[in-house]
Amino acid sequence: MSSRATSLKIIVAGAGLGGLSAAIALRRAGHEVTVLEQTPTFGTAGAGIQICPNASRLLATLGVVERFRDVGVRADGAVRRRWSDGKAIGQIKWGEEVTKKQGTDYWFLHRSDLHSALVSVATDKSLPGPHIDIQLDNAVTGVVSTGPDKAVVRTATGKEMTADLVIGADGIRSVVRRDLFGEKSPTFFGRVTNRMILMDLAPFLNQPEFGELFDRPLQNLWMGPGGSALTHPIRAGAGIYIGVTTSGLAADEAFWSKHVDKKYLIDYFAGWDPRLLQLVEASPDATGYGLHDSEPLPSWSIGRVCLLGDACHAMLPFQSQGAAQSIEDGAVLANQLTGAVTGDVEAAIARYVAIRRPRSIRVQEASRSNGTQWQLPPGPEQEKRDAEFAKTGGDFQSYAWLWTVGGDGGAPVLGPPAAEAA
Repeated sequence: MSSRATSLKIIVAGAGLGGLSAAIALRRAGHEVTVLEQTPTFGTAGAGIQICPNASRLLATLGVVERFRDVGVRADGAVRRRWSDGKAIGQIKWGEEVTKKQGTDYWFLHRSDLHSALVSVATDKSLPGPHIDIQLDNAVTGVVSTGPDKAVVRTATGKEMTADLVIGADGIRSVVRRDLFGEKSPTFFGRVTNRMILMDLAPFLNQPEFGELFDRPLQNLWMGPGGSALTHPIRAGAGIYIGVTTSGLAADEAFWSKHVDKKYLIDYFAGWDPRLLQLVEASPDATGYGLHDSEPLPSWSIGRVCLLGDACHAMLPFQSQGAAQSIEDGAVLANQLTGAVTGDVEAAIARYVAIRRPRSIRVQEASRSNGTQWQLPPGPEQEKRDAEFAKTGGDFQSYAWLWTVGGDGGAPVLGPPAAEAA
């Protein structure tokens, strides 16, 4: 059966990392995809992002890795550090060992570089499958109908658009989720990650004390009472991302994004590793992001409308899996819709949810756990944590359940493009 005979008309709400990766995977399956995005242009803002093997495996299949390879950094490992002096508590070796065992790489990137790579693939008309229609400045503003034969959405232009399937990939404050299930307030974690990009490393490269931070492409993680901090290289190693997480905000103090005075951060982290404070001081500016996640939804779909990514399983950043789980969502949904005709849509959605929901819940729980473990106060729990890091520091197999599977919880997913398979 040809891809044209099985082509569905699909609308994706949101052109973020999850929405675009889903659109690319669905095009490979032979479907006609329209992506509706609220922003008028694609910008260059953002922070660092880590692409773990479960996501990089899928991105490689989609042809995205080749588009960011020159600006990405292959991760050599991770070092867990004591908050006060930066002394290594435990080290994890990645690099060639991960590549050999996982068949793919662990990457450090600037978020905008990953997004640009996705846009490049999504808009490349030479690739197999129908052209993806990305409409900027035209968000989905409401769901008019969920089926059973067609789904209908209203857009920012005031028009109604009809599709065989509508996917809400519109983030933690999803309009599509609201119209399906009513208002669902995200859960504020009481913490803020303050993100910085430092592109001028010259003042630090000749200082011996910074050698262990910069000599290899590492994830450096400082763990301490009431706070944590993380750095990793970006832009082919020319710069670094710095994320420092504070705690103690009440629910009525929650916010999404705002500029943060670096003096506040330096005061907050007084007594921490002096190198970390120097990096914060040298950064041009800092933006604070309130950390939210969501409680598991009983269902992700009604009729011919389903959710994807943060719209249905927003998670904290402490497993580096927010984007990765969205990428898995898109791969699994595309697999379930490969060869599908319009009458198969609801059954395919049901299989997608059955595969993805249990896994996403497990990752949400693991992310929350890490968020707590990284900020333990001095005491028996902290000592036990540090002893475990020291004992298993050279072993990344604790991530096997997360990294070695495909998005369906089993073998890696995504077959050849429909145009090649037809």
